[in-house]
This record gives sequence, structure tokens and C-alpha cells, in this order.
Amino acid sequence: FWGLASLYLTARLTPHASRITHHASRIMHHASRTTHYARRTTQFPLLLGTSAALAALTHGLGLLVPLTVALCLFLTRPPRRYALFALATFALLWLPWLPAFIYQARGVVYRFWIPWPTWRDVLDALHTFHAAYLPGPTWLRWAVDAFFLVLAGLGIWSTTRRRDDACVVPTFWLAPLVIELALSPLRPVFQPRTLIWTTFPYYVLVVAGVRALGTWRARGLAPLAVAIILLVQILGLRGWYASPPPEPWDQAVSIVQAHAQPDDLLLFNAAWTQLPFEYYATRAGLGLEAHGVPADIARARELEPLTTPADVARIKRLVAGRSRVWLIYSHEWYTDPNGITRRALERRFTLARAWDLAGIKIRLYTLPQGE
Repeated sequence: FWGLASLYLTARLTPHASRITHHASRIMHHASRTTHYARRTTQFPLLLGTSAALAALTHGLGLLVPLTVALCLFLTRPPRRYALFALATFALLWLPWLPAFIYQARGVVYRFWIPWPTWRDVLDALHTFHAAYLPGPTWLRWAVDAFFLVLAGLGIWSTTRRRDDACVVPTFWLAPLVIELALSPLRPVFQPRTLIWTTFPYYVLVVAGVRALGTWRARGLAPLAVAIILLVQILGLRGWYASPPPEPWDQAVSIVQAHAQPDDLLLFNAAWTQLPFEYYATRAGLGLEAHGVPADIARARELEPLTTPADVARIKRLVAGRSRVWLIYSHEWYTDPNGITRRALERRFTLARAWDLAGIKIRLYTLPQGE
């Protein structure tokens, strides 16, 4: 929301918008109406700085919004006092958060789950914005991507050739993507979900491309393009509804509740997965003692800490005196890729039962007979 608000307000501060304001003021005959319109215009920098700051306060990578705004203001060169006022408003509202931002950024640089991006990841992100979950062969996927990119390119050409300040919309689409890729050599941050707000200007360019087709002699291409877009989205929706469901934590709770005993211990790997489990466990009345591995989430210095051989001693302390231990494995490919927790439990316990759900592995360990 704040990204789109910043896009709108940036466009209103461009020289083109300023010319519209000037001509509108000349056309208006009543001084009161003219004064009211001018007052609205002077409010745009304040609103722009506020929306950019709120975007940056909403999410760490929301800082891409004010960076994009600053780039657009540099390229379009609106009245200097408006640009400086907007940037000063952003700085005043966001700078108190700077120490916390630096602390969080250090944690991400130290270790984060997003892999280093490749060109295939960039193309996959664009395909996600075009038609996520689109079924069909690979050639159809490439054809759809090329179709949208051609329309967007046509939209950029048709808008920039008519207006000298029409770079705002393409900049809001491309600049955040390029900035994320430029930051990724330091620490990968490229992720389609953090760029969702850039799809709106992108779709505007696609619409501009369709509109440009309507000005050609073969005007039938425009309704054909609209029909293709609608068909692709319908097929994508069908694929989405047929895709696997998210992690069924309610089912995991039901399984544990059906086989648990009062003195059982629950171990979670990663620790943060304890949160959705406890959400359903509280409603089901399941009150087993639970701990995260390698650390409880309240004490972990990062969201998904990596399990190392040094954590085996803590695992032994947690299971001491227990005859039954549940291991809830989820995201273990990142938090415990070497299976350290599982092997530590198997040194003392025997695997009694196992359940595999979508994204969740449930293991019940018990002491061998006679112990």
C-alpha cells in the first residue's frame, strides 16, 4: 500500500504533473478553488515523505521504496523545494529506526535462508508475476513470459516517447529489482515476495502496451492480447487451487494429541515452527512441555539457528529422564541439514512411530524395552 502511495505521489510531483497543475490553475476562475488546488499540491511532498517512511518501517526491504523515490526525483527533477521537503520528511520519520535496522541487517548478513540468486531465479520471479502456477509445458511458460515482456516494452516505448517524465513508472518497476540483485553479492535478499509492490507499475506498463496495440492498423491485436491475459490468469488460478496445501500444523497437533502421554517431551527443529504448532495445540488443549533445537525461539539470536555438534549436550540435557520424545522436523534442510538432532536421539531412543505431512515430519522416539 505504501509503495503504491509513494508511486502515485511521486508521479504528482513530476514536471508533467506540475504543468498540469499550472494549466489547471489558469483555467480556474475562482480564486478560492485555485488556492485550494495549490494547497493540495504543496501537501504532496509531505505525504510522499510520510508514505516512503511508512514503507521502510513496515519491512526491512521497504527501504527500497524511498530509494526508488529518490531516484525518480533525481531523474524527473521536480521543483527542488518539493523534492528536498519530501526527502527530509522521510529522514525525520525513519532515522529513529536506523539503529534497529542496522542490528537486523547485521543478522541477515551473518546468515540468512535466501540462496544466492541466478538468472533463472530472476526469470522465475518474472514468471511468478506473469502467471504463477500456470500448468503446461516449458515452451508455454517461455511464450507467456515473452508475451508479457513484449507488452511491457511496448508500454515503455509508447509512454516515454510522449512525455519526458514518463520514467517514473518504469523506474518503480525496475529499480527495486536491480537494487536487490546488486545487494545480493553481499547477502542474498532477492525474493519475489518482497517485490510484489513493483508489479503494479509493471502491470501499468503492460496495459500501456495493450493500449499501444489499439493505435495500430491491426487494432484487433489489442482485444486478442486482453483475451490472452485473461486466459493465462484463469489457468494460473486453476493451477493454484490444485497446488499442494501449506504445512498442515492442525493435523500435526491432532496426530500428537492422539498418541501423546502426559510426560512426553516435544522438540522442534526449527524453533520457530513451535509457534504455529502451539497455536493449534492451545485450542486443542494439548499442554506438553516443548523446546526448540538448538535454542528456544525466545532466546535464539536468529529466526532459524543452525544445529551444530555443540548443541548435542543441550539435547541430552533436555531428554534426560524422559521415556518418550517427539521430534517435529520442519525446514530441517536449513536448520539441521546433517540430521544432528535425529542422530542424537537415536543414540538413546528407538524410533517407534513416524508420520510425514506436507513440509512436516513427526517422529516419536521411545526408550528400548527393558530401560
